[in-house]
Amino acid sequence: MEISTQCKFITDFYGGKSYLPGSQIIKNWLEAQRDRLLNPKLKELKDALGNEEELEKILCVFNSDSNSYPAIGDWMLFECARNAAKLANTWGRFGVSADTWKDYVKFSPSTVNLYNGQIIKQAQGVEGYPITTKIGGRRVSFFKAYQLIRAGATFQFTMSYPEDLCTKIEGKGKDKAIVPDPEKSSECAKAVISKMGNIGLGAYRIRFGKFIIE
Repeated sequence: MEISTQCKFITDFYGGKSYLPGSQIIKNWLEAQRDRLLNPKLKELKDALGNEEELEKILCVFNSDSNSYPAIGDWMLFECARNAAKLANTWGRFGVSADTWKDYVKFSPSTVNLYNGQIIKQAQGVEGYPITTKIGGRRVSFFKAYQLIRAGATFQFTMSYPEDLCTKIEGKGKDKAIVPDPEKSSECAKAVISKMGNIGLGAYRIRFGKFIIE
């Protein structure tokens, strides 16, 4: 069984993969961002141009497909759905445990492209943030920059699941049997999909990467 879903980002979508040194595509993209990098907020990124080691530390980019276009990985959708399953209370409502969900639900395609009327071929911008965190009991501050795709971009994915994701009991006594419940399985899958947009995708999911089902 499967459900195909069309979605639209309602907040910007941020890349969360570290820059890989030597990527000419990213270098070319950064060159095209030079005017944007004049913004004082992005001084650290501008200063890092030409320094592969520094770029690897501070720049987060998108996953990509075979054409090097920005893409959402199926594993990202999977993790999003695992968190959404908690919000949907799949165990309490449908008797579907976290382990059952993990073992039987899959997403396709392996890389999901993004569109704004046509396929999006490169990141649409970059944003930077000073970050403060605790490491070994002490506060440490550093700078991170993120490729972004603006709100309004659309994407589509397919969730596949077995008809016995949910089951029911039929018959009585010696004839009693546990059988698949396709209707309830479908209801469970739809309940999770409805919560995925609240979880979001990519870096800074608490604030960004939120989407709606169209």
